[in-house]
Amino acid sequence: MKARQTLAVIQAKSGKFKEAIQNNTVLVEIQRMKLGNEDESTITTRMNLAGALLAQKLYDPALREFQTVYDIRKKRVGEDHPDTIIAESWIGMCLSDQNRLAEALPVLRDVWERRKRVLGKAHRRTLVAGFNLAVSEMNSGNREEAKRIVTALYEFALEAYGPADSQTQMYQQAIEKVK
Repeated sequence: MKARQTLAVIQAKSGKFKEAIQNNTVLVEIQRMKLGNEDESTITTRMNLAGALLAQKLYDPALREFQTVYDIRKKRVGEDHPDTIIAESWIGMCLSDQNRLAEALPVLRDVWERRKRVLGKAHRRTLVAGFNLAVSEMNSGNREEAKRIVTALYEFALEAYGPADSQTQMYQQAIEKVK
């Protein structure tokens, strides 16, 4: 199982997503039978499978996998666990990639708010979650909300990492683009 999982990861990293999907699909079934649906290895493989599906723009199956992982993680470790939030973030991004912004925005807002609460407002993952939300807000035509979010991100990053930080500079540039 370990060798197949390593192979699938290498395939995905090298852009061989169809092969990664095949190996991850087989591996998920083996792991579910031998380890159970809620085993950490099974969950990790499902996330890898979902990522490869998303890379191939197979949105519905990717969304189902991300949702399954989210549901399992929420049940096992709670909705505020960082791994649960990661799965929910992928749900939001998958919806956003499909331009299903009315569905994506509440999910991405929830992810950003929970990451601020759990990890802190200036944690790198929190900043990325805020930026994903801002991009989706911009894509949905909510320019003022996108500007408000990016400005907050800039202020959080500036305070925590300083003006020379690449993320701080990226948010400063994003403010100019949103104007």
